[in-house]
Amino acid sequence: MKIVETKFAGLLVIEPKVWGDDRGYFFESFKKETLLDQGVNIDWIQDNESFSEKGVLRGLHYQLEPQAQTKLVRVAQGEVLDVVLDIRPNSATYGETFSILLSGANKKQLLVPKGFAHGYVVLSATALFLYKVDKPYALDLEAGIKFDDPKLNIDWKLPYSELKLSAKDKVQPKFGDHKPFGASKKRQKNNNNNNNKTTILVTGANGQLGQSFQKIADQFDDFDFHFYGSKELDITDGKVVSEKIESIKPKVFINCAAYTKVDDAEDHEEANWNVNVIATHNIARICKKNDILLFHYSSDYVYHSIEGEKMDELTPTTPQGKYATSKLRSEEVIDATSPRAIIMRTSWIYSEFGNNFLKTMLDLGKRGIDLKVVNDQVGTPTYATDIALSTMKIIEQVENKSVPLTHPLILNYAGDGKTNWHDFAAYIFETAGITVNLTGIPSEEYPTKAKRPKWSVLDMKRIQSTFGITPKNWKESVKECIKILKAKN
Repeated sequence: MKIVETKFAGLLVIEPKVWGDDRGYFFESFKKETLLDQGVNIDWIQDNESFSEKGVLRGLHYQLEPQAQTKLVRVAQGEVLDVVLDIRPNSATYGETFSILLSGANKKQLLVPKGFAHGYVVLSATALFLYKVDKPYALDLEAGIKFDDPKLNIDWKLPYSELKLSAKDKVQPKFGDHKPFGASKKRQKNNNNNNNKTTILVTGANGQLGQSFQKIADQFDDFDFHFYGSKELDITDGKVVSEKIESIKPKVFINCAAYTKVDDAEDHEEANWNVNVIATHNIARICKKNDILLFHYSSDYVYHSIEGEKMDELTPTTPQGKYATSKLRSEEVIDATSPRAIIMRTSWIYSEFGNNFLKTMLDLGKRGIDLKVVNDQVGTPTYATDIALSTMKIIEQVENKSVPLTHPLILNYAGDGKTNWHDFAAYIFETAGITVNLTGIPSEEYPTKAKRPKWSVLDMKRIQSTFGITPKNWKESVKECIKILKAKN
């Protein structure tokens, strides 16, 4: 698969490799890994198909923020002229157009980033047009530009008399009068005060997950985030938490704070219990009193289940160790206290922030240290940024009542796939381009105070069916994280 850059930033032509013989042909129409190598990491949510006759012209269309779309377009049968117009105000190619013939014969594709108006005209007798999008269709945010605006001077390859347009496309505004694709976002920022936004209180601001929420906060203009670390907000003190709630009046409470030192919890049981259980109970009680949606994070450690079977939310819990017990107890106090709550169980968290397995391996690998890593504990690495983004997708659906929440809901979420700690380390080194002498060992050769689960593979059908969230393969997210860390260094 060949990626061809255009002079338009982010606009890419994709030319798949085709294998054929006298029986037919085969080609890969989509390969996310190739796009990742190009720095393109899009969470596609939908595949669309459009069938049209010759002369049908659709466009020029786009959606306003916050639903501006990125598209990956191609033609399975027939031929079309595909046209895009750069409407990004700060772009070096603002107001310029790009045209390309897409057909079932040439199999070319066009990656159209947000900030482009898009359209096409069918040149063959019929055409089957296919495209992926990263945001759903939003009627109230739909916009367009007149296809035959003289200022744009687009050659549609067919005489006007042969064109077939919708009534809407015949009366779209000219380019000089179009709505900037970011207009909706700007109006929110300039004209709306914070009272029109949903206020979110986030604890654990200095941890991996808390910093990941800070990283993505600007992507969610309908929400006003307030971040607090342990020094700014002592969640073990119910009175302090109540006063903070009264002060900022949040509608959502995201509890990223936790005691996560698994082995230390064996010797510091009170500190572990105060943060993971007492504080959680305080938060749940206050959220119930103020009708606040509570989002809380738990752990795969609550299971310690049978190897070989994916664990769903109904799998019996048998925690082993002080940390695991406290995490299960945190779930129980929420279930008994706060009806509007979501508990997300996740596993093997890593990120570009704080201390975690991925960063430790990179550090040790760069120092040329021979490593022995356990290879009999199976689970899935989970990128903290993916957790934060999925959390926000859930909160959006609960807050707009598209998914009603009347009782506490437990959700499993982790990267897709499975591995073990040794193979996880090996993939980190492979992705980072680090050569290291790495040996796999059984858990017995690396004793720890707290017993680790041998099997931590989560079943995620519930989060997929309820909220439409499909986790990314864990390797994709590892690549993304390492790329960010390399850019920082």
